[in-house]
Amino acid sequence: MRQSVIIGIILSSCWWTAPLQASDADDIWNRAIELVKEGGEVDMAFTNFHLLVDTYPNFKKSYDAQFSLGEYYFFANILPLAKVEFEKFYAKYPQEKQSLIVASYLYTIAQAQKKSQDVERYQQELTKLALILKGKESFDYTSGYLHRYKVLLSADKIEVFVDGKLFVTVPRN
Repeated sequence: MRQSVIIGIILSSCWWTAPLQASDADDIWNRAIELVKEGGEVDMAFTNFHLLVDTYPNFKKSYDAQFSLGEYYFFANILPLAKVEFEKFYAKYPQEKQSLIVASYLYTIAQAQKKSQDVERYQQELTKLALILKGKESFDYTSGYLHRYKVLLSADKIEVFVDGKLFVTVPRN
């Protein structure tokens, strides 16, 4: 008898969940940012970003959270997982200007993994993505981990800076 009650409770908890609210997503996002600001609790912030992406895929900052997942793995030097997360971003948000930064990460990962076909592919993608900016020569972005990005476009190259330091230069073809 006791066993069937426990099983019933477990099964009913699988079918019933509290309604999701946008304010919950805002709270999770704000907590992730607080964790980063409070001394670099990047692992706990990662957990919050992951929760946002999985639980609130339509939240206004879900693309920022997805970007932050790739960024986390990249800076932890776990390049295969960084690639997976950045590819998810790129597939889901191809028209966001942050796709330029994501493609530059994928370009850099391809270089590190010595995958020349991927290097060429992302170089071409970056050139196409530059059209998103519609005549602008630059844009700035601050990630969930509070890294400051600057993308500069010129006729012959795309430069991406992270926290004021040149991250990558990609020749435009």
